[in-house]
Amino acid sequence: MVQIGVTAGFGIHYALFGAETAAIANLLSGLQRLAFLPGEKVVCLRRLGYLLVPVMLLMSALPWSGLPSLCAVSGTILPAIGRMQADEEKLRIWVMAGTIPWLLHDLLVGSPIVAIDAISLLTGAYTVWRLKRPAHGDAGRRQAAQAPAAV
Repeated sequence: MVQIGVTAGFGIHYALFGAETAAIANLLSGLQRLAFLPGEKVVCLRRLGYLLVPVMLLMSALPWSGLPSLCAVSGTILPAIGRMQADEEKLRIWVMAGTIPWLLHDLLVGSPIVAIDAISLLTGAYTVWRLKRPAHGDAGRRQAAQAPAAV
């Protein structure tokens, strides 16, 4: 729910800022997040979440303004694909990949949200790194399990 609120706030910011593609992209991203909220329980909503990806592509292209629009569309579709992943690491990688075009978009249009993009990219990279790294206790337990038993 918090992410939906943040997405709505970003959408309002971009609308007031005059970045129409980014505003539409955030609106559609919020709708997809809303569709995925109930998880696997509500199949028709999940299907709606999948159907929103091509809609994001089409609707975001309507107020096309060149490279900023391409960045906004890319930055919306990559995490949208990520939200369809069952694996947490894959989800985070897709979301992080989507943060890069948003960072570029916000640099191009002069939005102060660029600072949030940078922080998001750093925390996403750190989280993926932590997911790939075994916990300290796991390595010791694995080593102990592989050692021959004392006689």
